[in-house]
Amino acid sequence: MRTYALAAALLLAPAVALAGGYAVPNVSPRDLSMAGSLHAAQVDAGAAFVNPAALANLDGLSLSLGAGLIDNRSTWTGVGPEAGKSASQYVKPAFPPAVYAAYGLPLSGDMRLGVGVGMTVPFGGNVNWPAGWPGRFDILTVNRRIYGTYFTAGLQLAKWVRVGGGLIWYRGTEKLTQNVNFYPETEAQLSASGNKLSYDVSLELQPIEPLKLAFDYKHKADMSLTGDATFGGAPAQFASRALDQGVTHDLTMPNYLAFAAAYQVMPELLVTGAFTWDRFIVYDKDAFIGTAGAAIVVPRHYHNGYTFRLGAELAPMEKLKVRAGVLRDITPTPAEWLSPTIPDSDVWGASIGVGYTVSPGLDVNLAYFHAWFDAVTTPPGAGGQYNVLPGRYTPFANIASVGVSWAPEKTFGKL
Repeated sequence: MRTYALAAALLLAPAVALAGGYAVPNVSPRDLSMAGSLHAAQVDAGAAFVNPAALANLDGLSLSLGAGLIDNRSTWTGVGPEAGKSASQYVKPAFPPAVYAAYGLPLSGDMRLGVGVGMTVPFGGNVNWPAGWPGRFDILTVNRRIYGTYFTAGLQLAKWVRVGGGLIWYRGTEKLTQNVNFYPETEAQLSASGNKLSYDVSLELQPIEPLKLAFDYKHKADMSLTGDATFGGAPAQFASRALDQGVTHDLTMPNYLAFAAAYQVMPELLVTGAFTWDRFIVYDKDAFIGTAGAAIVVPRHYHNGYTFRLGAELAPMEKLKVRAGVLRDITPTPAEWLSPTIPDSDVWGASIGVGYTVSPGLDVNLAYFHAWFDAVTTPPGAGGQYNVLPGRYTPFANIASVGVSWAPEKTFGKL
């Protein structure tokens, strides 16, 4: 068991690092139901986030309003010196929004313009280990939300080519808790927040009528979060080692690339595919700087991550569309550095969904996604010593979402 001195020195530093597991799926229900493969098949204001170039396809006002429920948990089973122990995270869902508004209009000739704004949670962490579990000196809870607000536009230069892009404003908040190995034990908390601007550029090509090709790039954002670290009533003899203090640390939202295609096989059938790449190698370490003099750097050694995505949308009748998708996600988290702060591994994911046209221009969409994570056992590092809490992790995730897509001018006529 760790001594109090080491626990105090490493206070909250491991809990800060959520790279590799803190990217959140797009919870807009149409996108979620097709496993995030719709970069080349955006049809409403959600393009402001996914592929701004497609905003140029819109005619008039478009609203896309959705919300998701994410239940992601893991079971830990100890190995090596922790053999015979186990723990499971408790249920505490997260509820990310996905709300967008956009407007498209014709210009001269074949040129068109679309502008959009919207907000979602593209990154976050939601970890809830039970009190008293063996890893409580590493982490108890993580509540991290990185809100992304998108101010984007798309321009059609010719019938077959559209370009787009804009600004991204990230607002990060987090609250992390863990126990400190004093006698008696005490709880430490870190609360911090920060902001950072970034940008997006995108392209949509339509070489033939049924085929669209898309490219989207979001630049990295190096956010500096500031806040406070507090010790909940540390014993008097340890007070000098447990000073409440200000804290700063750096968190990077990685560069993001997407290459995608969509093909309208027939009026009733759309098929989609995408390859997405996250440059998580930019998040190599976790720096914790306290105003009382502590300066801790914790190695993370993340690789880049990438995902293969496929989807299909079938319209068996005039007002109904059924959707499905599948993905394979390759995690950037090395097994030897896998932390209980946010258990992560390679994933197989599958999704289903439906859309129903209530009236012209007004669609209601539902989606469900399940992720099967590969079980991962943390191996020992050099010299047979473990870099992290040794154990076998078996994570899983369920996501449900509901939303509406509304083009008022299709419902009421030109406004």
